[in-house]
Amino acid sequence: MNFFLAWLEFFIEPFTREGRMRLGGAARSSQWPAFKIEYAKTHLPVCAVCGGTAQLNLHHLRPFHVFPELELVESNVVWLCNAKECHIRIGHLSNFQSINPNGKEDIAIWRDKIRNRPMTSENIKVEMKQYK
Repeated sequence: MNFFLAWLEFFIEPFTREGRMRLGGAARSSQWPAFKIEYAKTHLPVCAVCGGTAQLNLHHLRPFHVFPELELVESNVVWLCNAKECHIRIGHLSNFQSINPNGKEDIAIWRDKIRNRPMTSENIKVEMKQYK
């Protein structure tokens, strides 16, 4: 039941008064719920930064309240998670009232950093030798 309620809230919240206030007062397109479903069918719903699958948000690279013509454009959205704070940190530079003008580039940079991070003590020692 909790999964169903979370999924329902995911689609309804942007249409509520509170949701519009959080979105800078902009109203979502009536096509937004269908767009999200279709996008999820063609773009694996995983965080573009960390690869996580929990608490995903379909983030607009260019905010739709400023660029309404880009709200339903596939190249303007990307999955980012709230679970590991990728959405707030990378998508909004740690402030939901902000945008990241280099979002696409920063997502790629951080995805590569996370994928290639040293994971064992020996690897960390090797990586850190360059900073002596």
